[in-house]
Amino acid sequence: QRANPGAMPAVFHPDGDPDETLELGESETEMVEAIEKLRQVIERRRPKPGRLRIISFLTILTFFAALMVFWMPGAVRDYTLRVLPDVTEQEIGNGLLQELERFTGRACTSSLSTRALDQLSNRLFDRPVSIAILREGVESVRALPGNVIVVSHTLVEDYDTPDVLAGYLLQLNLDNEPRDMLQQMLETAGFMPTFRLLTTGQLPQATLADFAKGLLNNPAVVPEDTLLITAFYEQGVAITPYALARDITGQDTAHLLSAEITRPSSARPVLNDTLWVGLQGICGG
Repeated sequence: QRANPGAMPAVFHPDGDPDETLELGESETEMVEAIEKLRQVIERRRPKPGRLRIISFLTILTFFAALMVFWMPGAVRDYTLRVLPDVTEQEIGNGLLQELERFTGRACTSSLSTRALDQLSNRLFDRPVSIAILREGVESVRALPGNVIVVSHTLVEDYDTPDVLAGYLLQLNLDNEPRDMLQQMLETAGFMPTFRLLTTGQLPQATLADFAKGLLNNPAVVPEDTLLITAFYEQGVAITPYALARDITGQDTAHLLSAEITRPSSARPVLNDTLWVGLQGICGG
């Protein structure tokens, strides 16, 4: 080490031992310069604990930032879907219904229609299901999280038989749309609303409102015909009214129509006439 940088005569001492010195005068400038160059080389190669700590800290910070960006959102979403209580899922479904009603108007209701919908739910589903009839905005039927189903008023007002409505409800019972919808909602919402749902059991109102708007533009997924045929026979619901409601020409639903011709009918009444007539007037139609 140099004891007097920039001064002459130059005084050097071993690193860590300042008592043993070497003094070089102005006549030995070349030696001084050579020692200085050697010192610079040694200094560059000397380990720098502070810089190493900074590099290590930045590496760890980058690693955790990558976890937060790429791994954490998906992990939190998947965990939330696994542990979400049924009651919370139902609250989300009811919240979506309320947001839908901002665009569609209030769900139709009457005392007789409530009995009809309850009987229909018990007839077709093995779990409690809430069915809401909407005046507009829904093409046919959509299943919301928490066993909440929204139905277009046309399915009760435009047909002479409840088998059409029953068929569309059975269609919903065959797919995983409510769970897929909840996953899609959390993916769209992002990390913070999902984390809030996990910790508080609630989604922000804005998340529900934004997702409800998109529901009005997306039709329900139709399962494969073979699955539909099996479900209709197991539940004892006539296939033909549903098939013709989907396509009046029967071209796109020919497989469904032929199934009822080739197999013995197992259809049973879905609703009695009194309840069906009451349900047809649920929206004042």
